[in-house]
Amino acid sequence: MMSDLLRLDFINSLPQPFIVTLLGGDEWPIINICVQTGIFRMDVCGKSQVMDIAEANSFTDANGKKHDSETFFSDYEEEGTKS
Repeated sequence: MMSDLLRLDFINSLPQPFIVTLLGGDEWPIINICVQTGIFRMDVCGKSQVMDIAEANSFTDANGKKHDSETFFSDYEEEGTKS
């Protein structure tokens, strides 16, 4: 069985829906995120577009708080928790 690339519990704990900010600065609403593959679907002018999370700069939750895309990865270690 394939392990999750992304932190499902963390992602689900954030208020949704999300807005993604891509590396070029464009922002689009998120349709869904696949935690196993690390891809997401976004709504681009009414059409669904699939992208890899590595192409995202950040995600803004429903409360307006930005989250760096690195924090979504399973191997992310929060500052101060590294041994």
